[in-house]
Amino acid sequence: MPLRSCFRWPIHRTCTDWSYTGTKAKVSPADAGYALSVASVATSIAIADLAFTAQAGTMAAPSSVVAFVSASPSVTLRRVALTAGAGFKGNDASAAVTGTPTPADLTGNAGVGLAEGAAKSCTCSSGGTSKGAKGGTGGAVPTA
Repeated sequence: MPLRSCFRWPIHRTCTDWSYTGTKAKVSPADAGYALSVASVATSIAIADLAFTAQAGTMAAPSSVVAFVSASPSVTLRRVALTAGAGFKGNDASAAVTGTPTPADLTGNAGVGLAEGAAKSCTCSSGGTSKGAKGGTGGAVPTA
């Protein structure tokens, strides 16, 4: 149910005398998508005494989101129930591919004297590379 401006929806009243019953009117679209969408309403809007229910997720639309409000700075919900359906179960994850690094020793390069250790590159057998940073600049060697 997209809302773009204010209106009164007296469905929560009886048909014979229009007296207030306290029962929430139910909005539950048959299709996937938002049960309530408020977009670009510049004026104040109040939504009251309604129950919105979104359909469960499907393969085509895996999430169930009951309401979406955007670019509408003054929206008030009073005595409103929002119920999302279950999300759609996705595919089970597959096992990760683990490779063997080259070089096998992943220890960084040692510094020499006061010079920092050089950066070290590694290549993985399953694809990709990584590179460690070089060491910090050397300084005076502390004496005891």
